[in-house]
Amino acid sequence: MAGRQPPSLALKGSSRGSRPAPEATLRCIPAETRRFAALIVAFQSEYTRYSSLTRLVSQAPPRSRCSRHSLHRLLDAMDFVDTNVLLYAVSRLPGDATKRRRAREVLESPELVLSAQVLQEFYVQATRPKGSSGLSHVEAVTFLRGLRHLPVQPITARVVNDALALRERFQINYWDAAILAAARAAGCRTAYTEDLNAGQDYDGVRVMNPFTGTDA
Repeated sequence: MAGRQPPSLALKGSSRGSRPAPEATLRCIPAETRRFAALIVAFQSEYTRYSSLTRLVSQAPPRSRCSRHSLHRLLDAMDFVDTNVLLYAVSRLPGDATKRRRAREVLESPELVLSAQVLQEFYVQATRPKGSSGLSHVEAVTFLRGLRHLPVQPITARVVNDALALRERFQINYWDAAILAAARAAGCRTAYTEDLNAGQDYDGVRVMNPFTGTDA
């Protein structure tokens, strides 16, 4: 897979001196951008529900019917999925057939967590005309909608600061560190990716390469 690049999501804004009406601003934003933004909001809504569960865990009384220990074990069972797993799942390259099948097997698990970074990177890479999948906007969004049941870790100041610390400590690039930081923030102990050292523990997050033993 090509090296991770930061997605460019900047929108052209109005001058500082005048502020257009909200409806005028919306008309200036392409329909495809508005639909993608709505999808991100839907993912964030799912994360809010996940966060609510986490808060309930911390507030649950010790003798509750479903103990805090059991709920923490449930949350700890969640695994983080990096962008490359999603990209292999939609790859159209003949040489990726085995990895494509394996990636789809991984995504069938209900105990997975994504991040806003993963969603952005997937969309940008998957819709590249000369990429491994070459998806259209509609195809990429349709695929992401199929993952809406999974919780999504947002990009927060805490995640960014943690990523900077992980980058310095393990001497990895920032974007890989941001993936680990998102996994840590979501409470995951395992991250599925092929971009880092398989088996290594990165400050509480153990990396597993789901494609070990598959064809390159």
